[in-house]
Amino acid sequence: MFFLNLSLPEFLAIFTAVSGIVVALYLLSRARRKQVVPTLRFWVHAKQPVPSSRRRRIQQPWSLILQLISLALLLLAISQLKLGSRETAQRDHVMLLDASSLMGAQYGSRQGTLLDEAKLKARAYVRALPGSDRVMVVRADGLPSPATGMESNRQRIERAIEETRVGASALNLDQAFLFAGQIRQNKIIKKSYPRTKII
Repeated sequence: MFFLNLSLPEFLAIFTAVSGIVVALYLLSRARRKQVVPTLRFWVHAKQPVPSSRRRRIQQPWSLILQLISLALLLLAISQLKLGSRETAQRDHVMLLDASSLMGAQYGSRQGTLLDEAKLKARAYVRALPGSDRVMVVRADGLPSPATGMESNRQRIERAIEETRVGASALNLDQAFLFAGQIRQNKIIKKSYPRTKII
């Protein structure tokens, strides 16, 4: 098991801090205090106030236990506890590869274009991913078009990156984000965890 959003030390630190506050509230004395009022005409006579003193034991232990369990479950939901390990857990990635006309420009003093540099970074990103992860390559220019499906075969992914050519239209980044967002929503419904990488 592993946490998707938090590490184990972070989870324990947050749970310890919140639990300490809850326990302190249970130990806090709720003794009655004297209150000065303008008239006692509409007040019912009450007993003398109980002197303030610290509680030596918790009066409602089951209520405290249930609240601590509820807090633990809430933190587990926030941290997204998953079965297995990070190495074996499959994740899906959407890679937006800029193939607009601007990418045909020369990159610095090197004998290459911006697209060549983007391809190098895209291949490095793919090779750094765990072997179980899947990647969808989307060529983004005026209209985003998928070059692959959700693919775990690294050779096919790198071939799709290498075969990307400079387009004739300008980059429509909003349309590319919208396309990637639709893919992410469909994958979330299927209970996988896609990420978007823009290159």
